[in-house]
Amino acid sequence: MKILTTSRRELASAIVASSLVAGLTGAALTSSPAQAATTATKSTQAASSTVPTTLFGMNVNGLSGSSPDTGASAIRLWDEGVTWKDIEPQKNQYNFSGLDRVVSNAEKTGAADITYVLGMTPRWASIEQPLPPPIPGLGQTGTNPGTLHPDADQTYLDYVSTVVHRYRGRINSYQIWNEAELPDFYRGSPIAMANLTKKTYDLIKSIDQSIKVAGAGSVPRPGRFEVGRFAYEYLNRLRELGWPVDAHVVSIYPENADPNLRISYMHLATEAYKALGAGNIPVWESEMNYAAVQDKPRLGDYLDQALVARAYIDAQNIGISRSFWYSWAGHWRGSAIYMTTNGGAPTRAAIAYRTVKGWMAGRIWHGCAVSENVTRCSLDAGTRLIYYRDSGQSSATAPTGTSNICSLDGNCSALTAGQNFQVGPAPVLLKGAGAAFSAATTPTAPQKVKATGTNEGINVEWTASASDGGAPIMGYSAVSLPDGNSCQAGPTGTSCTIAGLPNGATYRVIVHATNLVGAGKDGLVERVIVGTPPPPIAAPRPTPTPASSSNGAKTCKTITKSYKGVKASVRACVKGKWTSKLTKTYKKKALAKAKKQYMKSHRKR
Repeated sequence: MKILTTSRRELASAIVASSLVAGLTGAALTSSPAQAATTATKSTQAASSTVPTTLFGMNVNGLSGSSPDTGASAIRLWDEGVTWKDIEPQKNQYNFSGLDRVVSNAEKTGAADITYVLGMTPRWASIEQPLPPPIPGLGQTGTNPGTLHPDADQTYLDYVSTVVHRYRGRINSYQIWNEAELPDFYRGSPIAMANLTKKTYDLIKSIDQSIKVAGAGSVPRPGRFEVGRFAYEYLNRLRELGWPVDAHVVSIYPENADPNLRISYMHLATEAYKALGAGNIPVWESEMNYAAVQDKPRLGDYLDQALVARAYIDAQNIGISRSFWYSWAGHWRGSAIYMTTNGGAPTRAAIAYRTVKGWMAGRIWHGCAVSENVTRCSLDAGTRLIYYRDSGQSSATAPTGTSNICSLDGNCSALTAGQNFQVGPAPVLLKGAGAAFSAATTPTAPQKVKATGTNEGINVEWTASASDGGAPIMGYSAVSLPDGNSCQAGPTGTSCTIAGLPNGATYRVIVHATNLVGAGKDGLVERVIVGTPPPPIAAPRPTPTPASSSNGAKTCKTITKSYKGVKASVRACVKGKWTSKLTKTYKKKALAKAKKQYMKSHRKR
């Protein structure tokens, strides 16, 4: 990314003051244990899904002059000087020399898929619009004329038609626009972009049904999928148009080198897709890296390798079907990890990228489970196991059948069942592990599942699954629906608490066990209410009552709080003097009521 986008400027100002990364060592990746504790571990992919080779994508800089061996199976053409404004500088006057070279060199890399990013309007085709307001402390954004919506959709469609016909059979996929919700890339309306998406989808499919069309990209952050925001309005209009996309597109760049923050942000997007009825459409990550912390040194080889590996392990777990690393040969100052040195040689991070692809691509994925802070991911019926921790180091024992342990450098050494090995933030692969369980199935559902609402949480209890499926259970996970918050317990655990939920909200809760084969069947609790629901508002009195009154020994007050613009009131009467403690108590109840009303209205939307 050569342009520092609004989102990343926001990130930069937020994380300059952070000291979290400054203290990172080889023993720590996550900045928030609470986030890690509430991250769902059950794979969002099917229990026995094949990891696509195209999960491993790459944005490649320098394709106009070379075809580097990146190891990627999918190439995204962006930041190569081949956008619409570059190849059609004047109306109907095309210069394809640059894009011809880029496509030819991308083909020479051996990638199975080439994605071209459409858009960036030429000045001659732009609708003049006022600039967005400057961001305090950051200055003006959106000054690039390429960010403007075309003066006529047909002008854009003529360009698309010309490109698709020229590269038919060579470019396999097209993305409508890059990060359209950010003014540094697009300054039109979400409705206009959605309508353009529909027209473009129909046009491309009329030329070649096999070509994939991905939507305009979004950058998930809290609040961005709310009604009235660009991402929501764009998606909602696509829903009205019948979902004319083959893939949703996100670009995340989590702060503080925190993989779990990426999972949290991705969850915001997937919940929005599900709420709008499009949860079954694949998700592509157009740019994957971690946001750099300004004025801080690079993370170091160990963390670079660990974070690259986690990026693709997590992508498979959270439902990303294609993740394009940003970038090969690019040294954008906003990204934390580089794939090449200044001289162009692959870094240790690039080696880790190739290695984890070799571990995963084309193999059967069965999901991950957490036990005693160690995550174990199972592939090929448990004959391959990936181990890692969010932070710290611990010892683990190799299971039956283990023959080798492999590091992210690509090196393997002998390891046999019963031997101990070290687990840290950098994932390791055990080969042969679980070979004795190749005929096993997933566990049955946990029994006697019970869920009880607590203050801002749900305590979940169960008894063990009746059958482990023929392979040892690695752990249990309880998940609250629809938000996906979770908690975990070890292989013999029978309870855990899901934290961070709003009091008064109603959830469904599922619990499942995971063994070497994968996640088992769910035990279900249909309905549980968090905390104590706010008391009902008393029936109105015949005569008006002031907000605060004292009648002898009885004092009444009405407390009002708001949550994201939704107000709610709670009225209470007590004998004796009203205290600050009572005020605090009823403020919490009013806030919980406002949250509940907000969630109810949000679900309706």
